[in-house]
Amino acid sequence: MLKSWIGMALAVLALGGLQLAWAQKSTEIYIPIGKSPGLSETRTIIGSVVSVSAPEQRFTVAEGQTNYTVQVDSETRIWLDQSALNTANRNGSFDALQPERRVEVKYKESERQAQVTAEWIKVEMRQ
Repeated sequence: MLKSWIGMALAVLALGGLQLAWAQKSTEIYIPIGKSPGLSETRTIIGSVVSVSAPEQRFTVAEGQTNYTVQVDSETRIWLDQSALNTANRNGSFDALQPERRVEVKYKESERQAQVTAEWIKVEMRQ
């Protein structure tokens, strides 16, 4: 009897964790660059766009002295972080990726690599 209660409690906790993960995904658009709990600087790359290749849907971002090549695919979400302008963040497009703009890239891979595929990208808008 005790084992069944423990099993049920663990199942409820697991489902609760899934709800929290889903909630963060649905609200990520509203979180400024560098402020994503549990993700920023551990599962993301934060830096400046160095170059963009629109035909290949790829760009390079510099984080400190390291450059990363980021591939954008059909599932990648791009958001415009307008918190510096005191306006609401909104959906964006690949065109927002321009050299010298600050970005945060959440990559799909389990570890940071020289070449990554973006799950989502936040682009800082200043003017």
